[in-house]
Amino acid sequence: MNNKKKNNNRRSFIARSTLGTGGMFAGLSKSKNVSAGVRSNPKIRSSLDLLKAGIIFNGSGHGFSSWPAAINAENRTRHTKMVVTHGWSFRRKYRDAFKERFGCAVVNNFDDMIGKIDCLLVDDFWAVSWYHKLLQPFIEANIPIVVDRPFSTSRPKAKFILDLAKKHNTPITTGTSYEYPKEAAMARQYVKEIGGDIRGYCAHTYMTDFYSHGIHGINWAHRILCQGIEDGRVLTASYKTTNWHRPNGIVTLKHEGRNGGKSFYGVIQLNQPY
Repeated sequence: MNNKKKNNNRRSFIARSTLGTGGMFAGLSKSKNVSAGVRSNPKIRSSLDLLKAGIIFNGSGHGFSSWPAAINAENRTRHTKMVVTHGWSFRRKYRDAFKERFGCAVVNNFDDMIGKIDCLLVDDFWAVSWYHKLLQPFIEANIPIVVDRPFSTSRPKAKFILDLAKKHNTPITTGTSYEYPKEAAMARQYVKEIGGDIRGYCAHTYMTDFYSHGIHGINWAHRILCQGIEDGRVLTASYKTTNWHRPNGIVTLKHEGRNGGKSFYGVIQLNQPY
């Protein structure tokens, strides 16, 4: 009974916290042992005082690189009150590399993490089409979840995830840091100053392919142009490229008219980062 109560207390930490995926894992390190950060922080008596996190990852995303390194970092203030203890990937070679790199346990089946973790971090943009299946057992087990964007590849799948989370009262969130930098604040202020009727816009980003990163550009445009109002929202988005998974490419967005005005278009070019 005491263990069950303790786990519920850990899980409730997620529901009370702000979980932007950008700022949450700032400050990287090369720690290879999940207990290293525990030993180096005198305010934490043991790993039992921390929220145990599992990660679903691929071989090239944040979940395989920066997140575990930041969360389990040695000799730094532990802002997250978390420790990554388990991981899973579709490919065995990535699971083996994850275990070797971070000293975390890996499981053969993704839902084997249930009963071993208090929260789940999801960052496998190769598997976004399957998120509604991957997340289902964790949602039903009432395990809080943070999903790195993209959240889903379709509205029906996204609705399934959200409806299931609501049914089981499971906290689930997604976030991006791209709407918070100084440049975004400047763009929002410019839109506010010009007010009413926007005829169109053109922007570019260093993002790579549309599937894994193009959604950040769409969200960025939506946040800047809508600013909490009903109009200006993105109605449609299209992508033109010679290769779906590689830059360069052009995202064309159609927006609802602002303040009763006509609908307008904007384009965002996804550039090769280097």
